[in-house]
Amino acid sequence: MEKEYDEKDRKLREQAEQEKLFHKKLEIEKQYRLSDPNLTTSSLLQSTQQGKDTSLTPQALQRLKKEEMKELMKLKEMEQRKREIEEEIEREKRHLAALQLIEKEKVGPKQK
Repeated sequence: MEKEYDEKDRKLREQAEQEKLFHKKLEIEKQYRLSDPNLTTSSLLQSTQQGKDTSLTPQALQRLKKEEMKELMKLKEMEQRKREIEEEIEREKRHLAALQLIEKEKVGPKQK
């Protein structure tokens, strides 16, 4: 039973680390966009077409959009798993409390 809790704790920690990393990446992207608020996908495409030096090609932008969508979906899945794990932990805590109460009731009358 203790292994189950250790495993759940480990999974929660891993998930929290992944979420923290994802949010850090999103924050970096936000800061990048804030540094140049006029920077949009269309402006990047136009500057690429005009021959300006940008490292993002239309294919690269498309790939980045796909990666962003994948990351957002992963985040939603992780949040759902986190909620499920938290709900399972709550059920286990209630069950444990109920078992402890039953055990206490069994031991209680014998002591009197």
